Amino acid sequence: MGAAGLKAPLALALRRATRFVAAMNARQRTDRPPDVSARVRRPALLALLAALTGVAAAAAIVGLVRVSRTIERAPLVIVRAADELAPALDAAPWAGEEADTAEGPLVWALAPLACNTCGAFYDRVLPQLEQSGASVRLIVYAPRDERDPAVLARAALWAQARDPGLLSALRGEGAPRPLDSDPAAVEGFVEWGRASHDRIARILRLNGADMATPALFWRAGPEWRASLGNPPHTADYVRRDF
Repeated sequence: MGAAGLKAPLALALRRATRFVAAMNARQRTDRPPDVSARVRRPALLALLAALTGVAAAAAIVGLVRVSRTIERAPLVIVRAADELAPALDAAPWAGEEADTAEGPLVWALAPLACNTCGAFYDRVLPQLEQSGASVRLIVYAPRDERDPAVLARAALWAQARDPGLLSALRGEGAPRPLDSDPAAVEGFVEWGRASHDRIARILRLNGADMATPALFWRAGPEWRASLGNPPHTADYVRRDF
């Protein structure tokens, strides 16, 4: 039986115990001593009250844990080093609308490549934000413990797409560097994403939180906020601040 299922029997038992204690107090105020039967029942009453107190305490603990989890999953307000967050995000290898074409509130999303827990984030949260008129910029990176060459290559290609040299090439101003013939370039582009993650994670630690991905960052007026680990109602948290 959960905490909710205990409410009815707990309330009934407490009412009965309260009436009994009130009757005992009334008897003690008279000149007559309590009868023997009352003395016999009193240990049982004390045991009942002790048991009920334990049940109530357990229910209260469960409630506090739930409240604590709710607080932990609420958006984080960035207070310390808040002026460093925008440059850290903008300097990362991101994909999305440029500043001169972006419409609506700007939301930054951060997620690792080969993420096994990001399905709902990509399939539901980001589309909901875009449908609400937000301009989403996505940052992806390869974690430092990632060793799969295919994942590292994808991370390098992602970062290279943000490389000014490649952007110039796409505009017909030169040829991009071929990653398959330049291992040093692959390593450099992968490190760009990792270093960006580390820079953002440091800001979160200054605000008492550890990085948990996927993560969202947005402004509520002048205030930066973050949602870490894709908790329930993530999109609602963000849209509420639009």
